[in-house]
Amino acid sequence: DVLPQPDCSPKAGREPLELEESGSKRPPNTGARLWGRVRNKLLRNKLDPQTVETKNWHTDVIEMNGIKVEFSMKFTSRDMSLKRTPSKKQTGVFGVKISVVTKRERSKVPYIVRQCVEEAVRLLRKHHGLNGGGTHMPRWVSRVAGGQLSS
Repeated sequence: DVLPQPDCSPKAGREPLELEESGSKRPPNTGARLWGRVRNKLLRNKLDPQTVETKNWHTDVIEMNGIKVEFSMKFTSRDMSLKRTPSKKQTGVFGVKISVVTKRERSKVPYIVRQCVEEAVRLLRKHHGLNGGGTHMPRWVSRVAGGQLSS
């Protein structure tokens, strides 16, 4: 059997391709060739500025040897992709309001915050070769850490 071999180049001439003895109906590397066509089309056809501005989806279909690949893409600026999606429920960062945590712990500053500050101070001292003696930290650090740090 002889089937036309799809060409990924823009000139797109068709050449006969002999099938393997295995009896497969698909030429070898069809998946790679199809992906190549999808990639070329994506690189060649940039999203038009109007589509980008309206934030609409751009959909396209590429067909080759009876295989259809439908793809959709939408432009998302880097600034938008790095923003945190707001929660549907208005609760604290860990799902509990900070006022509930402080009430439960009977403290003005949650334990997790104190631990984070203590670790930051420890790393700062270690990085600068300070062992704690004579090291002055801002007053708020000592207050947040519950007065447990020597300032």
